[in-house]
Amino acid sequence: MLLELEAMVSVALAESRRAGTEEEGGRERQQLLWPSPNPGDIVFRSSTSRYFCGEGRSNSPFDSGDQPLISPSEVAILESMLEGGFRLSLKAHFLVSLPPLSPLSLTLTCLNLSFNGLRVFPAEILELTQLRVLRMRNNPVQHIPNDIKRLEKLEDFCISFNALTSLPSGLFELPSLQTLDVSHNSIQHLSRNISKLRTLQRLNVESNELIGLPPSLLSLPLTHLHISGNYLHPFLWRENCRSPPQALVDMCCTVVNALAMERDEGLPYAIREILDCRRSPCDENLCDFCRGPIFGPGLKVVRSTRPAKNFRFPLTTSFRVPVLYRACSQTCARTN
Repeated sequence: MLLELEAMVSVALAESRRAGTEEEGGRERQQLLWPSPNPGDIVFRSSTSRYFCGEGRSNSPFDSGDQPLISPSEVAILESMLEGGFRLSLKAHFLVSLPPLSPLSLTLTCLNLSFNGLRVFPAEILELTQLRVLRMRNNPVQHIPNDIKRLEKLEDFCISFNALTSLPSGLFELPSLQTLDVSHNSIQHLSRNISKLRTLQRLNVESNELIGLPPSLLSLPLTHLHISGNYLHPFLWRENCRSPPQALVDMCCTVVNALAMERDEGLPYAIREILDCRRSPCDENLCDFCRGPIFGPGLKVVRSTRPAKNFRFPLTTSFRVPVLYRACSQTCARTN
């Protein structure tokens, strides 16, 4: 494969030199037929680059349509293979899809796909089992697949300046993740499952649409936390915590469930069916205060909370984190 790619590169370079020679001869003939009107004018003669800005980037919007035998992204893969296949940078290649990465699937540890046009998270990345660093800044990616949990050795993941609105549960199952940058997206909620990232040290959620951080975040050994540019100012807490009045059936379910747990008594099948029907469908359906089930949408409460002792954030001791709690009832929120 390497020999074939090397031969293709040689052919492409030879064609490029031949095209430059023909263009130079054409310009000289044109100069003889139509000489410059001013004898003092200087005419610079050079062959036109086949790549945008001479950077070897592929799929440029200014291409004339004459594509080389081997694309610049394939040249980058070839160079990576010749250097051991550990690092690959396809930054600013105007890519809308990835070239085949199978030759690097067992060796690649660092991949840079920033400043491209990837609208869908490439499935080829999930096959790079040795990947440790993944950078996808400035791509219009809208969703991260749940199968990202297959990248068990991933330590540094940057997907800032994209179009994300949520984070998948599989992202919180990465056992080695230390740095996560999801800044400048449209994320409205962080799952409490983020506490599963026991090795996470640096988290950047700047410039999103968060109204609070999950309580489980305070249990992580974070050293760097960036939260500016969100809806976290105390002046916005009352507006962000407005919830519709709880339905009477939801309040009844909360009381009946609490009494049944207190008395350790079984409930009739009809009542248990109603409770299961009204229980919050999401997997985060437990009250942050009493740890009981939430029936219906529940209530939102934002409180300023001091970080835990193991929260090694390099700020003053007066630093407080705006935390978004979910409560099963008004009574539970007031008494805790």
